[in-house]
Amino acid sequence: MRSRVINNLQNKSYWWKTLLFIESKLTFKFYRRLYGAKHSLKEEKISSRILRKSLRGILATGLLAAVFIVLVELLSALAKDVRFTFGNEELGLLISTVVTVSGVFLGLYFTALSAIAGNLFMRAPQNLQNLFIRERKGGQYIKTLVLTMLIGVYYLLLRSFGYQVGFLGPILITLLCLYAIVRFMALGWQTFYFIHTQEASSALTGDAASAIDGATAGGFGWKKNYMQNHYRRNAKEALESLSDLVDFGIDPIKLSGAQLRDIVKFTGGLIAYYIEKKKQIPADSKWFATRYQHQNWLLTDESAITMALNTGTSLEPKDIRNQNWFEEQALEIIIKVFEHLVATKQWSQAQLCLETLVSVLEDLGPDFYHEVAGLITKRVGEVISKSIVDADNPKADEDKKGHIALMDSLGRLPIGSLVSLTRYVADRTCEDLVKEIDDIKWLHETSIYKSKLPGSILTNVEVTQKSYRTENKIEKKPVSPQWYIRTITTQQYLAGLKKYYDYIKSLQKDIYEDNVNELIRRHKYVQAAHLIDRWVEFTNKLLSLGWRVQQLIEQCEGQKKVQDLPWTSIDADTEKALLQSYDQKAIDKLAQLIMPLSLLPKTELKDLPDYFGQAYTFGVQAAYNAAKENNAERLKDLFPSVFGGALTAYQKTREDVEGWAEQSKIVLSSEPIEDLLTLSGFIKIYAELHGNQDLWKVCKDTWDSYLESASDAKATIQLMVAMMSYRDTQYGLMMPKAALRMNWDMQLRAVLEEKGFNVDILSSSSFDDTQPTHESPLIRVLVKYSGTLSFEARNVFFVTYLSKHSSATDLDIDFPDRRDFEQELNREMGVEDEEAE
Repeated sequence: MRSRVINNLQNKSYWWKTLLFIESKLTFKFYRRLYGAKHSLKEEKISSRILRKSLRGILATGLLAAVFIVLVELLSALAKDVRFTFGNEELGLLISTVVTVSGVFLGLYFTALSAIAGNLFMRAPQNLQNLFIRERKGGQYIKTLVLTMLIGVYYLLLRSFGYQVGFLGPILITLLCLYAIVRFMALGWQTFYFIHTQEASSALTGDAASAIDGATAGGFGWKKNYMQNHYRRNAKEALESLSDLVDFGIDPIKLSGAQLRDIVKFTGGLIAYYIEKKKQIPADSKWFATRYQHQNWLLTDESAITMALNTGTSLEPKDIRNQNWFEEQALEIIIKVFEHLVATKQWSQAQLCLETLVSVLEDLGPDFYHEVAGLITKRVGEVISKSIVDADNPKADEDKKGHIALMDSLGRLPIGSLVSLTRYVADRTCEDLVKEIDDIKWLHETSIYKSKLPGSILTNVEVTQKSYRTENKIEKKPVSPQWYIRTITTQQYLAGLKKYYDYIKSLQKDIYEDNVNELIRRHKYVQAAHLIDRWVEFTNKLLSLGWRVQQLIEQCEGQKKVQDLPWTSIDADTEKALLQSYDQKAIDKLAQLIMPLSLLPKTELKDLPDYFGQAYTFGVQAAYNAAKENNAERLKDLFPSVFGGALTAYQKTREDVEGWAEQSKIVLSSEPIEDLLTLSGFIKIYAELHGNQDLWKVCKDTWDSYLESASDAKATIQLMVAMMSYRDTQYGLMMPKAALRMNWDMQLRAVLEEKGFNVDILSSSSFDDTQPTHESPLIRVLVKYSGTLSFEARNVFFVTYLSKHSSATDLDIDFPDRRDFEQELNREMGVEDEEAE
């Protein structure tokens, strides 16, 4: 019956006219006055807090003045022989004169300061003038000063009628006077600075935060369009004032980098606060700025076109809500400060601006705000590209370090997004998600806005709630079962998770690969090496994140109760291969820098990390992995760089250990040569094991080219053999990279075991007559004799290549072969020849 009456009334025009009148004339005025009262109450609370805070300084100053008087009076009492001829009137006149003169000079001083501030005041934008006029500390001080004057006037009036003032009155006036004097000094200094960045930023961000709170579900008037518009305008004005504060601070005030960074710090904190509150704002709220988008006649649906044709009108533009307007406007404030700091070469402050954004990105993970994260990384990438990547190489050392510092922060942006999501999914289970869904009271208007679900899926959750409440209204009870609610919400959750994860993966190209390629093209090898260092860190962390995301998605598979519903899934093997390719790409790009970095003068690398050593070490490991994985193309890209890097590292190390003990000089300087020879031996072994001579050809061609171009190939071979022979005599001495090379042995052992060979020393085929089966005699020998550690890979290279090189045929050199590998190999090959006959 009630529904029928309401439906009949809604068909009448007077019903809607009455509602419009109530909303526009009564409700609006009520909310406006109530909001004004709430705002006034808030201002009074702020004034009260300021007063309480300032009382500490006032009490301390008053106590100091009281102590001073006590000490003076004590000294006066002790000075018995000193006599003053002043009477009470003369003493009073002296004190009055001192106070008057001090007050005059103090007034003149602060008048000069006010004149300076006034000059700047007239040049400030209107909103900054308003900010200064409504400055809360000054307003609170003026109120107290007026109160003091009124109390004094009342007492004078009472005394004129012969009233005897009580003892509390003078005490109260004295305290208020004390407050006025002390606070005047503090406010005078603040006037000198005109706009203090911390005070101004605090006031403006506080205004914006208050507007954000009002727009959230449960805020004052949060369902009213005019209140939503009001909150948006307040927040927009606060952000515009912050932007004007930056412009005014740059010129004419010329604030320091630290003061400008204060604005960035407050702005970054405001963005973080908004990110926390954003999911509590309804998606269709007028808080989100709206723009009109004109429709395409060729792509618009039939009903809209028919309506336009029948009425002879054009297509109505669509209202597009910009869900990220607040972040965009706040971000531009930080970018503006950053560009100024870069232009003025204040590198440390500029880096701290970017670190503020890294902190913001570290808060985005739990809400899957991939659009916001993408906005930040894209905008910063554009600015860095213009100011650092595309700029000329700096000449001054400080500028070079500044560029590297900014590249480091650029590299940390994707890591911030990655770490944020990793922290979120680290200990998260499907049970946690189900509990969060079950905790939502779908019939309660604000429940979804208080849930722990990610903010990026809020629009979908709102649709679910609307459908649920509608069916409850029609059927007088909920119809959709809880399992269905869980299914569709989980599906939306996983889709949001996958989008954020895919965004993070895209950063390996957008931030790292593209910038590294451009830096290398511009011969900025140090900056490129530093960015690649972050790239490698990113790809390693991405492997961990990928596994965690895939595990969470698999756990939620059981919530799929509707089989034809699209469901997010990740193929574990395909995803792992993709992420490993990212890591491989980053390391290979670092290895390509080995030779360019080796050619840089030491003066350019002073006080910087050892980029060359890092690139060389990663390159050596990558070349080994390429051989192990039977990837001849990758090895072809890596090995020549690693080869040249080893020789350069040998020369660099010799220079670094000049003057050391002879044993240390030989052992340490020969480490790169040991790396090269051992790596070459493993390449030979893997080429035979995989039956892929393209691997060996890469290694052999590089060595052939090097020895052919050497001025004395025989002497070079003799030197290498002599160094290795000496190293073999240093029993018990742990070589710097021995663990790395031993790990190569262990990896080879694992590969042989995967291929079915028994390489366990304790159960080696050397204890029985079992002969390993492989077409390569070299592999049969390695497997036959007590596992892979029996014959060193370096000696394999000596026996199979270096000893047989044309430059070594006439040399009387005893190549190191501690386990008689050459003899065993010849024996194995001889057996093979006999069987062939």
